[in-house]
Amino acid sequence: MKLGRDARDGLVLLAAVLAVFGAFAALGLGTGYMVNAGILIALFALFSLGLALQFGQAGLVNFGQVGFAAIGAYAVGIAHLQGWPMGWGVLLGLAAAALFAALLGIPTLRLREDYLAIVTIGFAEILRIVATSEVWLTQGPLGIRGFPRPGLEWATQGAWASFAARLGANPYPLFVLALALLLTGLSYAALALLVRSPWGRVLKAIREDEGVAEALGKDTFRFKLQALAIGALPGALFGMLFAWAYAQVVPDNFTTINTFYAVIIVVLGGLGNLRGALAGSVVLWGLISLAQVVKLPGPLAFLSQAGPAQYLVVGLVLIALMMFRPQGLVGRREEMLFGK
Repeated sequence: MKLGRDARDGLVLLAAVLAVFGAFAALGLGTGYMVNAGILIALFALFSLGLALQFGQAGLVNFGQVGFAAIGAYAVGIAHLQGWPMGWGVLLGLAAAALFAALLGIPTLRLREDYLAIVTIGFAEILRIVATSEVWLTQGPLGIRGFPRPGLEWATQGAWASFAARLGANPYPLFVLALALLLTGLSYAALALLVRSPWGRVLKAIREDEGVAEALGKDTFRFKLQALAIGALPGALFGMLFAWAYAQVVPDNFTTINTFYAVIIVVLGGLGNLRGALAGSVVLWGLISLAQVVKLPGPLAFLSQAGPAQYLVVGLVLIALMMFRPQGLVGRREEMLFGK
């Protein structure tokens, strides 16, 4: 029986998860290490979903996704400093991320694609500099700490704490992992509904040939602006979860390299396919997590000790993967953005 596209993609994702965590188990790594690796995988899968919509579906080159993450994280931190409830901080972060995305898109989306890339990467860097220098608002380089985190009291006592103890894991990181998986799943489901709707089909038409979409009467500028704003929301959620997971909001957590991790994840997983963000995050952060603990023998031992050398090994593995499957792990050749 021939499997459908969804089933094949699901099997690829399941195989990637089993391979990564099977390798962790084979190396004798503890539950705590697996939980921490799982948090990074889930967080960056969520973070990359926004780019999968913007870049993979609409063809919008956004290099400032980490700026929206910073907005989300600082929203919950600043809400605490101002004495506001946590829920207000969450709503403020989501609304501010969508608003800033729209403000960035209004002057740039009518121009060539590279203008959006330049403006968004500059926007993210400006936000980081503001967060570093405006001590009165953001606590500067020291960052914001001591803000409330969801489920902290509940997770550290009672049934959940007992469950975590049986697994040999710290109860709150395990709770953050569960929360990250839940939000990633909900975000994926919501975006998948959008992509499969008439709205999503218009985005794909714009990506393939914007002129044809305009000739058919579609307001392409409005659709692209909506995609940019909606794609900013998973970025803001990533920032909030990152803040809750590590109990701090500091400017150095929101450097441009995180956006490039997300770009790698989307391309590795497969452009034009939201499931690519999930599979790409599993493979990328699984490889990085394994590179930090695997000890290579003989003359290659130095690669197991130097941080940059470890990333070099990961890069070589990723290059090999892309050589054998340029469309990505769950991508399709006909969906490749630059393969038209």
